[in-house]
Amino acid sequence: MAAASPHIQFRARPPLADELRARVDDPEDGGSLSHVAGESARQLFRLYAAELRDMDLSRDDCVIITSALWSTLVDSSWLERAPLILSAEIEESDEDDFDEAAHAELADRIRAWTRVQALAVIDAVERFKRLPTGTVFDEAMVQVGLLPPPRPEK
Repeated sequence: MAAASPHIQFRARPPLADELRARVDDPEDGGSLSHVAGESARQLFRLYAAELRDMDLSRDDCVIITSALWSTLVDSSWLERAPLILSAEIEESDEDDFDEAAHAELADRIRAWTRVQALAVIDAVERFKRLPTGTVFDEAMVQVGLLPPPRPEK
């Protein structure tokens, strides 16, 4: 038997409430803001996962990105300019294991990303930051989708 789904409640203030209401089919037929909010979150998370699967990040890329974002406040200002802001954070980060050329090369690649790609990576890093202390880095990167699962050995 599947575990019970958690019941989640939140207060949707404008403009979010208006956006959710615009997506409710028909409240008379059982459409609800809760259903729309849940379905919208599911779709967003699936979109992020799809974007991450299509990206080709290396372990070194992941180290630089997670280091650069570790203490960075990502707020709503990132929504419109995520690739530009993320690339600037990468250029300014001081990950000692990599030289400036590695940072510059990664920043150039990030500038070519779409907003959704950059936001998917940022979301993955935010989830990584919430994993229990002591989680093995490579396993964590697979868990949050930044790296693909290792191929089985033959």
